[in-house]
Amino acid sequence: MSAKQSVDRRAAMLAGIALALRQAEDDFHAGVSETERPEGGRLDTMFRVSGYSPFTGVSQHMAHGVPEWCGMAVVSWLIAGGFNPCFNTSFLHTFNVEAFFTYGTRRMVNRRRHDSIAIVDGVETPIVGWHRGAGMMRRWLDRARILDGLATVEPNPDLFAPGDVVLIDWSGRNDADHITIVRDWDPVTKVLRTWEGNRSGLDAAGRPVRDAVVCCRYDLTTAADRRIIYGGGRTSPLDWGHEEAR
Repeated sequence: MSAKQSVDRRAAMLAGIALALRQAEDDFHAGVSETERPEGGRLDTMFRVSGYSPFTGVSQHMAHGVPEWCGMAVVSWLIAGGFNPCFNTSFLHTFNVEAFFTYGTRRMVNRRRHDSIAIVDGVETPIVGWHRGAGMMRRWLDRARILDGLATVEPNPDLFAPGDVVLIDWSGRNDADHITIVRDWDPVTKVLRTWEGNRSGLDAAGRPVRDAVVCCRYDLTTAADRRIIYGGGRTSPLDWGHEEAR
């Protein structure tokens, strides 16, 4: 890959992340939730785009309610920005997310959701080798590395970045159960803001909502918020393309 191609890929990723976050914000202002959901609306689109229910979206008559859709929301936002749609099933479970950012070396559920081979210039290529050779690896920070980053005396602006995918561990027992995308990170105040689907919070008018798209705030100077951050991943610029992957 030439230097110009590398620059172009990085620029495309940054532009794509901006579009993805704009889609999340649009969904927030539109009040996307389980309770206010027209058939064929945005929530259905999230389920189709994510590959969870590619033809019908969310059934209107599910006996046990709507499945957890935080990951469907995140990947639908990324794809709206130009993230490779081949990776749509990589965010259906927290284990899938961790496997995606570590190239399958960490926890995984349903191996069929994990893509390890890409077709690059007509040649089957291991994704990890392709990314490594181009110097554009995905990044994964586990809880220990995030805590180390928070402990530095100087502000750490690279600890999180817009578009990073952060897993939340509500119990604090090292078992992530929620998927979010970073809206912004203030390395001085150590405040992390995220866009989240399938979450309780406040809507755009400041009214309490549940099972909705909301913006959340984590003050990582507090022990309570630090203990629930499980880990975070950053995509590769090579993930923002249209190479076939499987």
